[in-house]
Amino acid sequence: MEKRKKKKECAIVVAAIILMSVLTVLPVMSGGENVTNASDPCGGSLSELSEAITSGSWVGTTSEGENVSFNVSGMQVYNFSISCSYVCFSGNSVHGTFTLITPPLSILENKFQYNSFSFNDEVRIYGEFTSPNSATGTYSHTWTVHFPYFPYEDTCYTGNITWNASPAPSPSPAPTVVSIQDATANPGETVTVAINITNVENMATANIWLSYNKDVVTVESVSESDLSPITAAINNTAGVTRMNWFSATGKTGDFVFAYLTLKAVGSAGQSSSLDLDVKELGDTSANAISHTVEDGTFTISSVFDAGESANPYPSIPGTHYGTITPNQTITVSSLYTYPCAGTGGHTEYAKIWNDTWSGEEAFWDGYQDNWHSIAFGNPFTLFADKEYYYEIRTGSYPQIHHTSALPTAKGWINCTGFVDVNGKEYSGWIPAIKLA
Repeated sequence: MEKRKKKKECAIVVAAIILMSVLTVLPVMSGGENVTNASDPCGGSLSELSEAITSGSWVGTTSEGENVSFNVSGMQVYNFSISCSYVCFSGNSVHGTFTLITPPLSILENKFQYNSFSFNDEVRIYGEFTSPNSATGTYSHTWTVHFPYFPYEDTCYTGNITWNASPAPSPSPAPTVVSIQDATANPGETVTVAINITNVENMATANIWLSYNKDVVTVESVSESDLSPITAAINNTAGVTRMNWFSATGKTGDFVFAYLTLKAVGSAGQSSSLDLDVKELGDTSANAISHTVEDGTFTISSVFDAGESANPYPSIPGTHYGTITPNQTITVSSLYTYPCAGTGGHTEYAKIWNDTWSGEEAFWDGYQDNWHSIAFGNPFTLFADKEYYYEIRTGSYPQIHHTSALPTAKGWINCTGFVDVNGKEYSGWIPAIKLA
């Protein structure tokens, strides 16, 4: 008796698994009949609609509050899909989604119908378009699972589910956006940023002003990109740069409006908002183009600089280990290595982390471009008076500070160990680096 009970419990579980697998693989029901000249099972008839049934995706809900969807094209219904719950004779309850992939269901007299019968499966779908933009119908599904042992079979069913549907709403068009990139530069250095106009249609004129804190950042130049000619007026005394563009032929798409070269004139750690004021954005018919604005931020980096070494030799490539404790908060995106004169001294790999942060890594790209510097995967912040660990693997002959602890203007850098490429260990070797 106990064995029979266990087999029954197993059968219930297997039934649920089999049913769910059938529902989720989007079955094509075999043995079905697509009744193209269907009559209303409730009686009566519906005359042809005065307007064509809306083509495209249709969505709606069922009497159970579940989803129903299908596609209409060329007076046919495709991919009818419905979510529902099944109750089984065994007492089990299953939830699934049925999708009829084929065949397409023909629409005749504003109705469509599908009936499928087999030895273990019965599906009934009925739908009626009550207007070009509304439809209603019913759905039922009965499924029988057979076993080679007791209880030998289990039947699950939905009952008669009603549904209503209408054409899916068209997605809202993406808005036109005028934006400027965030930027970071070291004190006294410059960086180039773009003002972008995206998802615009038939644009003919753009008049854009940029405002900024002139004590932190100034505009050095404005250059054209996708749009020309750009007329620009830079007034760093007032902290405003005005830019204007016009074309007799409309522009549609995504564009770089202009490139701006910005200079950090303030002190490390200062920042300024980059505020865009779109005075005019119009189309070829002189209509205003609706848009949103995304302002940016300019930040002057705080640099942690170990500086050049007064006595850089002896030097040899290897791996440095130690700690950095800044005395002020620093934003870091790259690491620069001071080379010994006439050598290719550089850093090939660097990682910075602490006890509560897994850190960031940087990798060397070889002797190309600015090969003295390597960029970290993501910019990060070193907070004032917090201790961080470093691992720096160098190549060729970098400058070395031959001391175990080195004070800098922005904090301390300490050596906990150095292993050269030959495996020899040293103490009191600090690489001459700059974090910016």
